[in-house]
Amino acid sequence: MAVVTLSILASAYYSYSTGKSLEATDDIVNDMASHAAKAKPTDYLPAIPEKMEPIGFTLAGIFAGLIVGYLWDEIEELAR
Repeated sequence: MAVVTLSILASAYYSYSTGKSLEATDDIVNDMASHAAKAKPTDYLPAIPEKMEPIGFTLAGIFAGLIVGYLWDEIEELAR
């Protein structure tokens, strides 16, 4: 867990210090996929505005945490 945490922190620091972020990675991958499949990309869900992304990710984390917390006993039983 410590190695994963340190690697996340190191990559975040590198991106922050060099000014190179992974913004628009989704757009690059979407363009590559639509070109390879020769199909037009389809949006299934509306896009979250960039200013609202932190709120969206926070809400997703809260709901995921509530679901995992509620099902924790069953998850623990499956792991045994």
